[in-house]
Amino acid sequence: MDTQFIKTLQERITVNELDIDVVCSNFGDQILLVVSQVQKFGTLMEVRCDPVLAGSSSHSFSVRTLLGKDKPEVHVFGRAIAGHLSLPTNTPLLLALGLRDHSPSLIPPLLKELEKLKMWEPI
Repeated sequence: MDTQFIKTLQERITVNELDIDVVCSNFGDQILLVVSQVQKFGTLMEVRCDPVLAGSSSHSFSVRTLLGKDKPEVHVFGRAIAGHLSLPTNTPLLLALGLRDHSPSLIPPLLKELEKLKMWEPI
């Protein structure tokens, strides 16, 4: 019998020749995702899926900085990651982003590597 209540995965991925540590803990009602190349949390954000209008297939996300630098480029990463993970609308994502470079060119390869991990799936 599996007695682990919190599903956690820790991996090191390589994106654009950068080693990035990824830790994901699925608590059932929320997900903590740490993406860091500096062995620190960096900026901690809460990302929530906003309600969508009936008939709309697109989602929008609200990003709130809890700790760290409240910068637009960090919010872009938060929205991109949450959108790519296809989280249920009622599951908030706590995202700790500790990257040295927040350039938009890093987003697609980062999302591709995160997709391979499949760590946000329900418990």
